Amino acid sequence: MCIVKFREFKEDKPAFFWLSLLFVLSLPLYLFFRKSPDIPDLRYSELLIALIYTWGMQDIYEIVLTFFCVYDDTVSEVAMLLCIIPLKQLSGFKWWRTSLYVILSYLAALAILLAVLLTAIEIQIYLDAT
Repeated sequence: MCIVKFREFKEDKPAFFWLSLLFVLSLPLYLFFRKSPDIPDLRYSELLIALIYTWGMQDIYEIVLTFFCVYDDTVSEVAMLLCIIPLKQLSGFKWWRTSLYVILSYLAALAILLAVLLTAIEIQIYLDAT
């Protein structure tokens, strides 16, 4: 039931969903990219603005890839991995290090979202039991 509500929320308010996902993803990304070679003292607000621009680039990637590809399911995953390009340009890290940090950030964000979802399910079970 909670997963159905989560899907309805994602479909009803996609901009709010993706913006909140961006905030969750920005926390681990900030921990990895705050001491980068190009910007040694990167602030959280600067990274958040860069991620919003990256989000716009990801939308452009999805539009272009959807135009040239038949498979819509894989387009969003490919576009998510293409966010490595602007993050590499922003940070100045090597490609492998930027890729590793992005993958670790996605895993950390997934763990955070899973913890929030499991907490919501437990709260729902508790409220239904009482």
